[in-house]
Amino acid sequence: MEPDQTYYYKETKTASDAYVLDDQIRTFKAPGKDKDYKQDTNSIESIKNEKYGYFKVIKKLNKFGTEDADQLLGNIGFTYFPKSKNGTAATDLEIARTNHTALYKKTDMNGTFTSEKLKPGEYWLLEDDDERYQKIEAIKITVSSGTTVEKEVANTTSYGRLSIKK
Repeated sequence: MEPDQTYYYKETKTASDAYVLDDQIRTFKAPGKDKDYKQDTNSIESIKNEKYGYFKVIKKLNKFGTEDADQLLGNIGFTYFPKSKNGTAATDLEIARTNHTALYKKTDMNGTFTSEKLKPGEYWLLEDDDERYQKIEAIKITVSSGTTVEKEVANTTSYGRLSIKK
């Protein structure tokens, strides 16, 4: 290293696939010509890795006219994507589709699915429209480092339509 020069470094590999790669570029300055270099905790900023997190969706349907959610719904599609600081679900979805960060999964026959591994942070969850139940608003989910957050998504049965001809 050249004395008194600034050097840059960044993480290129984590200890395992369970950790999020930190892509921030950091700097340090080499000591002067007549100084011995001794690394201490103040001379170089350390890299603290966070583990990926997950969320698990449990999809249920409320009985008509009650708050009891007893029917698990399989084969229901969900789109999930990162939430921006001040964005709405609609604007964040456009960004996620452009950046290829919108992901899609369907519930299994037990009415559940688990997300892909995600960086800790906030995400939007949008469910596909289905004629069996009333549509719900976008759901915010906070993913924490090294954990799986469970989120129950319950809908109310749709009202039927009746047409009578006289």
